[in-house]
Amino acid sequence: MDRKIEFRISTDDTGADLYKWKVKNDDSSEEPRGEISDHHTKNDPESSKYRGNHYVECYAIRDGVCIAKARQNVVI
Repeated sequence: MDRKIEFRISTDDTGADLYKWKVKNDDSSEEPRGEISDHHTKNDPESSKYRGNHYVECYAIRDGVCIAKARQNVVI
């Protein structure tokens, strides 16, 4: 099951200077991950290669401070 998943911001009313993204794979997957990257997820689009409970978080940053965040759970 190797499909692609894209994550985008649908509404931007935060006035953020920067968006940071975190992709966290299930801890039991072959590639647990957990890095935080700027502007988009590290692999854009992301792959559905590993089964399990994963999530993606997006952080809105303004003047070096996180002013908002959102989390999307992904079950594969």
